[in-house]
Order: sequence, then C-alpha cells, then structure tokens
Amino acid sequence: MTSSPKAIEAREKIRAQFPDDYDAGARAGFTNSPDYPSGFHSWSLERRDAFFAGYNAGRCDRPKINGKNDD
Repeated sequence: MTSSPKAIEAREKIRAQFPDDYDAGARAGFTNSPDYPSGFHSWSLERRDAFFAGYNAGRCDRPKINGKNDD
C-alpha cells in the first residue's frame, strides 16, 4: 500500500489509540467479512473510525486473485 507520510502518521495515531478495533477492522477487510463487531453501533465515532481505517488497510493488503482483486 502506498500512502503519503501524512496518511501513514494519521493511521498510526488511530491504531495507537484503538489497536484492537483497528486490528479487527484489518482482519475484516482482509477476509472480506461483511459483519460488524458486536456492539459496533454503540461505539464512539473514534472507535468506528479506527475499525474502518483498519478495514481499508486490510482491503488494500488483500492478495490479488487471478491477477486482480475480487472487488
């Protein structure tokens, strides 16, 4: 994944604040899981942002299948 230094810094800051939520999002994105974690809709906006930041990173890290992503 290629990102600007500013984006990398922002992502690292989010991950430092909410490592479990970021990692859960990264796993969900990487495995293409459509499910939200339990209690997701009652989380603070910052926690949901961490989940989606991880989800986006996980989707970008997905291996290519047959030469292309399955999007």
